[in-house]
Amino acid sequence: MRWWTGATIRSRRGYATAGALFIYLILSGLFFGRGLLGHFSDRLIGMGPDGGSFVFFLAWWSYAAFNHLNPFVTHAVWAPQGFNLAGTTFVPLAGLLAAPITRWGGPVAVYNIAMLLCPALSAWAAFLLCRLVCGRFWPALVGGYVYGFSAYMLSHMLGHLCFVMAFFPPLAVYLVMRRVDGRISAPRFALMLALVLIGQIGTSLEILATMTLFGGLTLALEWCFGGPAARAQVLALAAPIASAYLLTAIVASPYLYYFLTSEISSLSMSMVYLASTDTANLLIPSPVNIFGWSKIAALCGGLNLYESGAYLGPVGIIVVYGYARSKWPEPRTRLLIALFLITTVV
Repeated sequence: MRWWTGATIRSRRGYATAGALFIYLILSGLFFGRGLLGHFSDRLIGMGPDGGSFVFFLAWWSYAAFNHLNPFVTHAVWAPQGFNLAGTTFVPLAGLLAAPITRWGGPVAVYNIAMLLCPALSAWAAFLLCRLVCGRFWPALVGGYVYGFSAYMLSHMLGHLCFVMAFFPPLAVYLVMRRVDGRISAPRFALMLALVLIGQIGTSLEILATMTLFGGLTLALEWCFGGPAARAQVLALAAPIASAYLLTAIVASPYLYYFLTSEISSLSMSMVYLASTDTANLLIPSPVNIFGWSKIAALCGGLNLYESGAYLGPVGIIVVYGYARSKWPEPRTRLLIALFLITTVV
């Protein structure tokens, strides 16, 4: 009887998990795919030149894979000396996995498919994490939606394929929580985290650097402000996390070699300003949000639509404030609010 009950619960959880993914896929299609009807191979999701760059990267990976070429260096541009692609956002994982489909359906269609899948998969990964935290379907579904269809995702859906492939960070946190709860062994945790990190390094080095920075910051704050039990958990996580990063570096060593030897120019102050989010964007929506329009967005001076991903809105701020006020005595709440303020400033 217990076996039957356990199987039934697992079956229901499986249906719920699949249902959440289906809902997110439908929403992604409704939000971003309406203009592709009848034009899936001759229109791009987004605007501006960046989407075309990723179409080239997808086409190049397919071409290099089927012609046994070095995928990190191309002579299709800047001939005759060629160009080292490792210093760009050239999404090696997506390019490699989609190479057969690109050869059959073309890079434009593959780009559109990837752009439609990414918000749904990112939301689904966050759904798994939220359900692990709260143990309930509907709150987790909302949490996944907030992540996968956030202002950050909406702004980068304008043409940044590498940045909307944001499903690996929630999976990394998911694995850490399962290890803290003792649901997976340290070796298995290290191996699975390495797979997540390899996937992330194959989609965006910038997101990998960001999740590493703030993941390390979280552990450091937990060590400083947590009790003896929290410090013991941090120590227990250190070795398997370090092992996962070491394994990732070994597997990705060819990519890292070409990246470190690529000619990466330093950012000018104008580019730093262009790639930063205006602080007012926390409360003022940009035109990529459903409530944003140009006259209101003008209040955010010089707002770059591609980087207008900080919007929380009054409701979001009130939710954060309400949570902080009601749960402030708990150490974990103070840690979360500290992280929220740090990431907001950064």
